[in-house]
Amino acid sequence: MTDEEMFNEFTSANRYMGPRFDINKASPWLRARLNSAASAARFQIERAASAVPEMPPIHFDWIENHDINAWAFAYRDKYFIGINAGALIYLHSLFSRMLSNPNILPVVGNPSKEKDNRVPAVCIKPIAGMLHSSDLEPILPTDADRQFHYEYLNNQAMGFIVAHEITHLLHGHIAYAQDRFGYHGIFERGSKKEKPMPALTRQTLEMDADMGAAVAQVGMVMQLATDTSLRPTNNLARFFQTPDEAVFHFAFGICPFFRMFGDDSVPAADADIESYPPWRVRQMIAISTATYFISRRWNHDLAVLCQQNMIEAMFQVEYAYCRVTGEKMATKGLTEAWDGTGWRHVQNKLITHWREELYNELLPFSFVELPEAGNDIYA
Repeated sequence: MTDEEMFNEFTSANRYMGPRFDINKASPWLRARLNSAASAARFQIERAASAVPEMPPIHFDWIENHDINAWAFAYRDKYFIGINAGALIYLHSLFSRMLSNPNILPVVGNPSKEKDNRVPAVCIKPIAGMLHSSDLEPILPTDADRQFHYEYLNNQAMGFIVAHEITHLLHGHIAYAQDRFGYHGIFERGSKKEKPMPALTRQTLEMDADMGAAVAQVGMVMQLATDTSLRPTNNLARFFQTPDEAVFHFAFGICPFFRMFGDDSVPAADADIESYPPWRVRQMIAISTATYFISRRWNHDLAVLCQQNMIEAMFQVEYAYCRVTGEKMATKGLTEAWDGTGWRHVQNKLITHWREELYNELLPFSFVELPEAGNDIYA
C-alpha cells in the first residue's frame, strides 16, 4: 500500500476529516497553489529529517475538507501530516484581500494601483463545494509587488502550521498519545473537552508545538537576515534586508492564523481547563518564544528591537483583518494575553505541567532532545 493510499484510508475513516484530496479536480488556480504549498511543506520535512536522522519518514498530503484544520497522525507504523485544503483557500483569500487594499501595508509596492472599493469587507469563511469549483480564484492585488508580498505572507502562515505539526511528531506527542490514550493523531481544532487525554496535557502539547514552530520559522528568517551568504538573490531578498524587517513579515504572516478564531477572553484562574489554550494566549506564546530565541541565539538588544516589530505587525494585523472581513475590532482577549493574565491563568500552568510531569513522560517517545522548562525552554 502506498503512502497516498494509507493516508486516504485513515482520513476517509475519520468523520472529522475526509478523503485525500485529488488536486486534479481543483481549479487551475487552486491546483497550482496546492502543489506549491505541498512542495514547501515537503521541503520543511526534508530539512527536519536532515537535522534529525532518527526521524521516521513523514508523508504530507491534502484532505478534502473545506473547513480549517490540520492533523498529525500515525497509521500502519508511518507518520503523516494532513492539512484541509479549505485552510489554504481561506489564508489565500485573507492575504490577497489585505494586499488588494491600498490602506493595508501601504509601504509595500505601489498601493496606488489598488482600489479600496474593489475589496469590500466580507466575511471570509469556508464554503462547501469550493474545493471543486472550476473557476475558484480569489481577488488578487493589481500591483505585482503586492501580489508577491501576499504570496509570501501566505507561505509564512502555512510554514508555521506545518512546523507545528512536525513538532507534534518530532517531540513524541503522537507516539505518547497513542501509547497512553489510544490516540492515533492530534488535530488543531476539535472539541473543547476531549477524553481520555487530560485537558492540561492536551494544552501543554499545543504550547510545545507552537513554541517549536515559532523557533523553526523565526530561526530560518533570522538566519537569512543576518547571514548575507544565505540570503536569496531573487525577489525574496526583499524580506530579509534587516532582522527587524524580517521578523515583522514573519509575525504579519502568522498572526492572522490566531486572529481568525476570534478574541475570546482568557479564562478565569479557577475555570475548568479546556483542551486547547486560548488562541490569543497561543499567539502571545509564539511571539514571546520567537523573542526569547532571538535573545539567546543572537543578543538581547536585537531581540528587543525584533519584539517591537513583531508586536507592531500584530496590531497591524488586527486593523487589516477587521478591514477586509468587516468584523468589529476586538482586542480584549489579546490585551489579557499580554498584560500578565495569560501567563498567570494559562501559560504558567502549562510550563509547570511540562516541567513537573510531561517532559519526563515524553522523553521515551521523542526523536530529539526536548527543551527543558523554565527560563531555558527553547534556549
